[in-house]
Amino acid sequence: MNDTRLWVADLLAQFSGQENTLIIPRAYIDVTGSIEDALLLSQIIYWTDRTKMENGWFAKSYAEWTDEIALSKYQVVAATKRLKDAGIETMVKKFNGYPTVHYRLRKDVFELWIVKKLDERKLRNFTNDSKETSLSSTESTSETTSETTIAPRKRSERPQDLIFNAIKDVFQLKAPGQIIVMREMMLGRAKRGTWKDCNFDPPVTDPQEITDFGV
Repeated sequence: MNDTRLWVADLLAQFSGQENTLIIPRAYIDVTGSIEDALLLSQIIYWTDRTKMENGWFAKSYAEWTDEIALSKYQVVAATKRLKDAGIETMVKKFNGYPTVHYRLRKDVFELWIVKKLDERKLRNFTNDSKETSLSSTESTSETTSETTIAPRKRSERPQDLIFNAIKDVFQLKAPGQIIVMREMMLGRAKRGTWKDCNFDPPVTDPQEITDFGV
């Protein structure tokens, strides 16, 4: 085991314990189409159920979000805007003497939104299955011997998602929260921590660099 793998082992040891575990329901990723959006949505739901403020509001600074789920201010702001239709509301008011963003989830809006998203997903799956069945039937009754090759549609991925997948494959990680923390460190957007012990020099923007490391 080289120095980098030892560094990774030490880093993961720091994640032991429930308070360092981030859980993202797969359905949230499917309906939002983004790991960042799904992670923020999951945490907002978590705090909405535990807040003591009126009407489900809770306060959270951007520094607290970064420490809690490893998302930067920019990522939180962008994800919050994208989740507006899901019932996420924000307002800025004083908390502990400082202007702080307050969040809440409109559960009635969220329920309608996620049901609609899941129905749209079922419809897409049904449509795709119908197309595949129709294609299979056409090929079986065709008298031509020529082969029909259909290239699979590739889902567009952002560079940060490619890096996420590379880290997951090379280091064989399963917990999204751990992968996100490593990705943010590799991108140079999180605290360096023990980065000096790693052979990678942030920011790492090319997923191939991570993939080559595991070869």
